[in-house]
Amino acid sequence: TIAPQFEGPSGPSDDDDHIIEDATAQGADSHTSGVDSTVRLRGLPYSATASDIARFFAGLTIAPNGVFIPVNLQGRPTGDAFVQFSTSADADTALNKFQRAEMQSRYIEIFKSSKEEVEQVKAA
Repeated sequence: TIAPQFEGPSGPSDDDDHIIEDATAQGADSHTSGVDSTVRLRGLPYSATASDIARFFAGLTIAPNGVFIPVNLQGRPTGDAFVQFSTSADADTALNKFQRAEMQSRYIEIFKSSKEEVEQVKAA
């Protein structure tokens, strides 16, 4: 299989809201408590939005409010993001099938992460 590639606009559009809603609502009830299905992305374009990330992972179900894009002290995106999927199977698929896939001509590295790591980054 060829890894997905996203070459769309870099900024949000009026259609972006429904993409996030579709991506997050599909499997919200299937999230299993206690199972961490969080991944960390590295190498994102600085212009990447939550909608871009949802489109990048088309076919997988992201948990509600499951995309976090950290910013540096100047308020600029770091090129990283955290994504919480609705199931550990979707997180595993992201790790295996989307590894080094391209978004806006940049390859994206994907690592297993945790809700705790997300909270640490938010607190920093």
